Amino acid sequence: MGGCAPAVSYKALRRRRKELLTGAWCTPFKFSGVKGGQAVEEGTGKILPSGPAVASGGTAPGRVLFVATVARHLLAFHLPYFRLFQEWGYTVEVACNPAGEAAAFAPLGVRLHPVPFGRRPLSWGNLKALGVLRRLLQDRHYALVHAHTPVAAFLARLAARLSGFRPVLYTAHGFHFFRGAPLHNWLLYYPLEWLAARWTDGLLVLNREDHIRAQRLPVRGRVFWVPGVGVALERFAVPAAEGLRFREELGLR
Repeated sequence: MGGCAPAVSYKALRRRRKELLTGAWCTPFKFSGVKGGQAVEEGTGKILPSGPAVASGGTAPGRVLFVATVARHLLAFHLPYFRLFQEWGYTVEVACNPAGEAAAFAPLGVRLHPVPFGRRPLSWGNLKALGVLRRLLQDRHYALVHAHTPVAAFLARLAARLSGFRPVLYTAHGFHFFRGAPLHNWLLYYPLEWLAARWTDGLLVLNREDHIRAQRLPVRGRVFWVPGVGVALERFAVPAAEGLRFREELGLR
C-alpha cells in the first residue's frame, strides 16, 4: 500500500504529532478560558461545546478521547500518545470494545468507556455503538476526539456530526481501498470515507499512496502525511558485487 516512508525517530514523531495536534486546523474558535469545565469563546464569553483550549490560550486542557474498534489496537499502538497527552495535562479516555482487555487501562491512568463496536461495518451492534458515542460527546465535553480503525472512526465522526462536536482527528492506519484491493472494499469503504471526510478536521495518513488518495477526499480540515511506518530500503541496500560474494560464500547461485 504505497511507497515506503523514510525512517523517523520517535522524538521527531512526537514533535510532529504535537505540531499537528496544536495547530490552527483544530482551533475553530478562539478561547479565553474555561467556564464550568467548558471552553469559552474569546470576546463573547459564549460556552462552546468543544475545542483544545490549551492550544489556543485557554487555562485548562480538559479531556481527550481515543476511539478504536477494539482495546487491543489502542494498547498496541497508542500508549506513547496517552502518555504524551497526560504530560500536557489532559485527561485521557478511550472508547472501544474491551474484548477482554478492560483491566489494562486503569493502571495507565486512562478511563475506559465500553462501546459495543462490531468489526463489520454493517453490524447491527454499530447502531448501539453510535448512540453510546453520541452521548459521550454530549456529556463529557472533550477537547479533542482522535479516531482510529475504519468502523470506529466512521461512527465517531458521524456521532460528532450529529452532536455538533469539533475538532475530530482521524488517523488512517491504511485505507482498505488501495491499488489492487478487492472491489467490495472500494464499494463499501471508499463511500464511507468520502462521506466522513466532510466531518474530519485533521486526517493523518501513514503512507504515500494513502496521502495521494486522501487529498482527493472532501476533508473539512487538512490532510497530513506522517512518515514513520514501513522500511527505508536504502538503508539495507547491498551493492551487487558484494551480494554476489555473499552468495558464493554461502554456496548459493
